Amino acid sequence: MVRPRFHQLLADLAAGVVDGVVFYDLDRLVRQPRDLEDLIDIIEYV
Repeated sequence: MVRPRFHQLLADLAAGVVDGVVFYDLDRLVRQPRDLEDLIDIIEYV
């Protein structure tokens, strides 16, 4: 499943457009393990 808004969020995090993400449950933010790995990669990069 392609989630364009999630990928835009990752791009915004990497570019410094946004400083962080607030979510109430991890499964509401990421749907696939790969999504979580991508998020962790961006956080480590920033």
